[in-house]
Amino acid sequence: LRRRLARNMLVSGTPVTTIAQVLGHQNLDTAKQYLSLDSQNLKTCALDFSCVPLERRFP
Repeated sequence: LRRRLARNMLVSGTPVTTIAQVLGHQNLDTAKQYLSLDSQNLKTCALDFSCVPLERRFP
């Protein structure tokens, strides 16, 4: 439950310092254990490069 809360707060743009305070942690390193990102979150935040033209270069 704590990990889900922390991850949801992080995804919504809440600063890590605020998340640590909500979780009751004095040290950011302690709060970081709750903030790991999974591959789905990484895919969601990845930039879309489909509009960038590809250029092939041959030696």
